[in-house]
Amino acid sequence: MKKLLSKIAVVTGSTRGFGHAIAKALLRAGATVVITGRSQESLQRALDGLQTLGSVRGELCDVTVEGQVHQLADRVFNEFGRIDIWINNAGYSSAAGHIVDFYPSEALEMFKANDLGTLYGSQAALKYMLPRKQGTLVSIYGAGSFLNPSSPTGL
Repeated sequence: MKKLLSKIAVVTGSTRGFGHAIAKALLRAGATVVITGRSQESLQRALDGLQTLGSVRGELCDVTVEGQVHQLADRVFNEFGRIDIWINNAGYSSAAGHIVDFYPSEALEMFKANDLGTLYGSQAALKYMLPRKQGTLVSIYGAGSFLNPSSPTGL
């Protein structure tokens, strides 16, 4: 039995790694899934591998750009009438290392993706979930783009 049949799910950063695996699991459970990535090439490659599993579509979105995240939520809502599941998975990790080894510019890019991206995604999803008093919001933290841990990561 498909437990998530007719649910609408958004997974940011889902062209590879944990996000891609989550999208697969959601599709197998019956959800309609919107995956996101920063390049059309990576999106298409991911879509090609997921389309046989169920209803999936791809959207370009850079979570460091607040407007893009809100536009993503607006497009999903306008097409499907609701957002049932939103998974903040997109993130960025520079080379692992100790805190004294990080350049401030590198730290800022990580902060924009990992922290502000999660904030933007949460706000965009909750805009549509709170009025319905329904929905599931999940935020993933990790270094799993290639399904390998990276440690130590000073930030």
